[in-house]
Amino acid sequence: MAYTPVRPNKRVKGRKTAAYSRRKSRLTVEADVLPDWQAYLHAHAQWLRMMAYAESTVTTGHRALVDFVRWCGVRALDGPQQLTVKIVEQYQRSLYLYRKANGEPLSVKGQVVRLQTLRRFGRWLVREGHLPFNPHPSW
Repeated sequence: MAYTPVRPNKRVKGRKTAAYSRRKSRLTVEADVLPDWQAYLHAHAQWLRMMAYAESTVTTGHRALVDFVRWCGVRALDGPQQLTVKIVEQYQRSLYLYRKANGEPLSVKGQVVRLQTLRRFGRWLVREGHLPFNPHPSW
């Protein structure tokens, strides 16, 4: 894998220039998101901005939903109309089993943030009339 600088990191003490990250930014890579999901993701982000959520909450939530949509794409889920309790529980289990690049598990806080974002997205889908009922009873 060739080294390609993507975005600068924070300035490191003692260095004249910032180091560059080898990791690709997830914000720019949305080409593999299914087109059926893309409209829902952008409308949800716009709704969050309209409801005066912090921009950091919007971007973090959008990243979490993009990861969820990619997970759904691997499982051939074409749209939110196919969400069920079982699918949400499978996603929760996959978050529990997920390992970062360094081999560490995803923190509990990281899992909770992703699941809360998914819960907020589910409530929004029902509120906007895209789903007839909430796919998870605890939502």
